[in-house]
Amino acid sequence: VLDGTIQPADMVVVGPALGGPAHIMLGGPDKNTLWHCTNNLGVRRTGIGFVQGAQQVFGVYRFSDRERWL
Repeated sequence: VLDGTIQPADMVVVGPALGGPAHIMLGGPDKNTLWHCTNNLGVRRTGIGFVQGAQQVFGVYRFSDRERWL
């Protein structure tokens, strides 16, 4: 995805701005939400937003056949 949008079920690759890709989050069904899992907290819902300079989005990937999932 190159237009900056995030839709439900999109895979968002994030990580430290000075490190590199390290974590995948999934676009949630509610606007501006992501779902991800951490070792100590389990599966969590979070908003879309990062501390500037600390985290970076490295890519957003979208399934091409989502309309067939219904």
